[in-house]
Amino acid sequence: MQKRQPPNVSHPSTRITALESSEILRDAPIGIFKSTPEGRFLDANPTLARMFGYGSPEELIDSVKDIAEELYADPEDRLKIMRYLETLDEGCNMECRFVRRDGSFFWGSNNARPVRDEKGRVVHYQSFLIDITKRKEAERALEENERLFRGVFEQSFDYLGVLTRDGIVIRVNDTALDLVGADSFSVLKKPFWETPWWTHSKEEQKNLKKAIKDAAGGKTSRFEATHLDRYRKIVNVDTILKPVKDKTGDIKFIVAEGRNITARRQAEAALRASEERYRSIFEYTHDAILLTQPDGAIIEANQAACEMLGRSLEEIRAAGRNGVVDVTDPRLHAALEERTRKGRARAEFTMFRANGEKFLADIASTAFTDRDVS
Repeated sequence: MQKRQPPNVSHPSTRITALESSEILRDAPIGIFKSTPEGRFLDANPTLARMFGYGSPEELIDSVKDIAEELYADPEDRLKIMRYLETLDEGCNMECRFVRRDGSFFWGSNNARPVRDEKGRVVHYQSFLIDITKRKEAERALEENERLFRGVFEQSFDYLGVLTRDGIVIRVNDTALDLVGADSFSVLKKPFWETPWWTHSKEEQKNLKKAIKDAAGGKTSRFEATHLDRYRKIVNVDTILKPVKDKTGDIKFIVAEGRNITARRQAEAALRASEERYRSIFEYTHDAILLTQPDGAIIEANQAACEMLGRSLEEIRAAGRNGVVDVTDPRLHAALEERTRKGRARAEFTMFRANGEKFLADIASTAFTDRDVS
């Protein structure tokens, strides 16, 4: 059986002619040129001419007398390339800022290699120039966003951290580290629940793991947690775990935020204790106490007041001040005027019981304002 011969890959129809090569270089989407060590162009393609704002390669070649001084934002950049290529035959790539004909700037990636004569001297350079302005602008925007993020992240008074979807710590701010007296090396790349903020409580770790699982599934979780600070004191923290999605909607990270609410919780506890003390005094004192509004409406009365007036709380509220006090007693009006001026007053005037019986009462009255309440 006769073997089939492989196709002739060197068939004339597959070869690129010199003319075709010239056309490819001329129409290439990147700038291609040859230049002398003295800084003159020997050749250039149309793309390079357009990059620098010239109408044609011929105009570019005729107009530019010194490439370093006229086309480089920093002429030293071309000298650096030349010094590098002086001792090496392979090419080099350098990102530089260039100047267009109208004075505007653009960033370019300049890939150059030397061409030498038989004595080894550089006679010209072959170069390829790619406009990378958009990439540089994107990099600068990214760097600016990163600086802004770092500024907000590190200077925040809240506790901030960034986790992977699995709950591994990849970033944490100094505020959070200072709380527990830790450094970043001791918490980074560790599961969040195994860091000093959570290891004091199995229950807290359980709640955190659930919140991480919810966030990885796209749900924001908010819960109150406790941490032990560097002095082993309990700190109350309002905690939020939020998923961060990319443009396609995939969850990439989890942001953990914590706000110290210890002072608020302590204030709430103190208020509750104060209210309990007030309620104890209000309910169990033998003196009758009425809480009234400026218009005379009665909003609260203790048991001693109910007994003294012979009425239930509902009946006292329904009667109001004018139903339990003799409004014809001139001492009442004098006491009200004194309370208006001084904020408090004490006087004797006549009151009524439910059965219509009048009796003389020794009354101490104090006005409370919004400022007093707050």
